[in-house]
Amino acid sequence: MVWSFLTAFIVTTILSLVFLGIWVYIDATYHGMKKIGWWVALAVLFNPPLGLILYLVFRKDLSHPCSVCGDSLRKKARFCDNCGEVVNYIVSKPKKKYAKWLVFSGLSFILMITSVTTFVVLAVVNNDFLLRIEQDFAIFDDISVNIGSVTRRNTMSNGKWGFDIITLGSGSFRRTLLNNYDSTNYLVLDIEKEQGNATIELTQGNHEYIINLDEIDIQNVVYVDLSDIGFETGRIRVTIRGNDVRNLRGSIFIE
Repeated sequence: MVWSFLTAFIVTTILSLVFLGIWVYIDATYHGMKKIGWWVALAVLFNPPLGLILYLVFRKDLSHPCSVCGDSLRKKARFCDNCGEVVNYIVSKPKKKYAKWLVFSGLSFILMITSVTTFVVLAVVNNDFLLRIEQDFAIFDDISVNIGSVTRRNTMSNGKWGFDIITLGSGSFRRTLLNNYDSTNYLVLDIEKEQGNATIELTQGNHEYIINLDEIDIQNVVYVDLSDIGFETGRIRVTIRGNDVRNLRGSIFIE
């Protein structure tokens, strides 16, 4: 779930900056600014809010050519600085037709702020959401040391760890499962094994519990009451360790 919010944040941020850059480029060209690329970089890459403010402060006023010499007239000028011709006509400003890019940028920015605000609110008021965040980021901790191991499958889907280990010589596979609720939950072991010694290690903080697969009946699905063995709501590290294991397959999950 956290990845959905992260994706929304990244996409809306990029769109906001791209649209802002397009607007600054067109507007700077329209106003006859020099070093347009620098202004675009300042507004988009350096600091968008400050860059946009600085651009608007230093942006040149629209200039109009003198009807006699063609030199640019100052804003509200009554005569031409170059030839002295009196300005006795009103020059209408052409309509800007590119404001939509600034609107798009603003809308993208609003969506970005909305996604961040929603994420923070859910994290504050919803404990399960916090736990799901922990589980999503736990994938970076699921690093296995597998010496002499061959696997067909080792995946996580909807909180269920599925695996098909052909051989496990001397090493381990590990994943992080999420114990969502304060009520009693069960660790479900739906496993089959042909040979070798294998254990399931459960870890939460400093608490550890080891299940030896040779000491339980894995011919049937095994249910382990997590509250009975001292595990609470939160992340539980599950590690499969083996020695000369062959064809260990199945799934482990919490329900």
